[in-house]
Amino acid sequence: MKGIFITMLMLLAFQAHALMAPIGRSTNLEADGSIKSGTLEQHFINVINRDGSSTAAGTVMCASLTEDDGASAVSCPAAAGGIPLCVLAVACADDAACKCQTYGLHSSVLFDAGGGQATAGQGAYVSESNAGYVQATVLGSVVATDRLIGAYYDSPSVSGATEIFLLLGP
Repeated sequence: MKGIFITMLMLLAFQAHALMAPIGRSTNLEADGSIKSGTLEQHFINVINRDGSSTAAGTVMCASLTEDDGASAVSCPAAAGGIPLCVLAVACADDAACKCQTYGLHSSVLFDAGGGQATAGQGAYVSESNAGYVQATVLGSVVATDRLIGAYYDSPSVSGATEIFLLLGP
């Protein structure tokens, strides 16, 4: 009887401890309610770079339509079409498997200013003039072939790296 009581007490203690951990898509919070640094949720997949050369971190990657392995990816083409999969988290050599982010804040997505200045909170679309980059798209001019990957965290006006909250996966 004593053993059953101790077992039940331990089960309750472990359940209470488990409830203190982050659940689902939550983050860890400081005592003042601010988000703890480095605890924002991010999701990653591995892709095989089929660009034919090394590819920079921050490049938007699309499914390779010439490989049927389900893991091959190329820089998203500037032309309409292509299926955006993720944004490279690291530089990736040709034919190498690399870490690629699908969800969460990415701090260095490649931005093409050719489409104009972006605004924080605005949708980030695959560039139609520079392969593997994102661009600003004027509200009201978005069409079915535009490929949304997330939302801008800042308002970039020159080409380079920018922060985007990615919405490409769960």
